[in-house]
Amino acid sequence: MLRAAGITVLLISSVFTGIYISHRLSLRVEFLRKYLNFIKYIETEIRYSADLIYDLVKKYKATGIMKKFVDECCCNMEKGIPVSSAWNLALKKISADSGLYSDDIEIIHSFGENLGKNDIEGQIAHCNLTSELIGSCLICAKDNKSRKSKLYFMLCLFSGLCIILLFL
Repeated sequence: MLRAAGITVLLISSVFTGIYISHRLSLRVEFLRKYLNFIKYIETEIRYSADLIYDLVKKYKATGIMKKFVDECCCNMEKGIPVSSAWNLALKKISADSGLYSDDIEIIHSFGENLGKNDIEGQIAHCNLTSELIGSCLICAKDNKSRKSKLYFMLCLFSGLCIILLFL
């Protein structure tokens, strides 16, 4: 009886590990998609309004993990922290929950570091460059999700089954 319970727990834990890893791939796609929309919003607002970066970020209506990022960034700026530091603190806070890779984090970090430091044309060019980079990361993330999501689930499931067979 105890052996059956142990086998069941092992199988369930291996299945949930696979689900968790697969879910992180989905979170990455979701965040990158929302971040790309956010950059396009920032670019449009920089082009057509003369608002401060704080006001641009504050006005953005985000959902999910992106809302967490925007709210944290605004909260940091309200405390008097400069934009680049507030951006990076918010990024550090959400990076563990978003499934982002180090390349993604580096691009987002770079965008925050240089936001508001150029003239309007320079900022628009920076937004365009970052949009292209995030767009390529999004394509890669979608590809990884479609190819590897089932792979991770099945790998964890069969690893659990192999361990169970070793116990039997």
